[in-house]
Amino acid sequence: MDISGIWNYTEDFYYGNDVGTATLTVDGEKVNGVMEYNEIIPDDGEFRIKQTVEGSFDGTNLVLKGTHVEILKGPENMEYHPDVWEAQLTSEGKFVGSSCDNAEICGVFVLER
Repeated sequence: MDISGIWNYTEDFYYGNDVGTATLTVDGEKVNGVMEYNEIIPDDGEFRIKQTVEGSFDGTNLVLKGTHVEILKGPENMEYHPDVWEAQLTSEGKFVGSSCDNAEICGVFVLER
């Protein structure tokens, strides 16, 4: 399955949720792309984040690692840690999995066309 293209991205985590897109390109098993999303944390506001990612896809399992984070909208001195996303392709053609960053903030996400 060719997973290149734009995917809708949603994630729920302890503090709030993310909504945005993942734009992926694939070369063999190697995956590159950009995750761009709004992060909504009740009582803290909404932030716009862009992460450059790289990873792999073996036909079933997808692993993406954030390599660069850009804060498009948020507090001036905001700190944001790159994420690692791991998911499996479902029979419905969606990726469902979990993410975690090095601050141990973890969540559950879905990528779907």
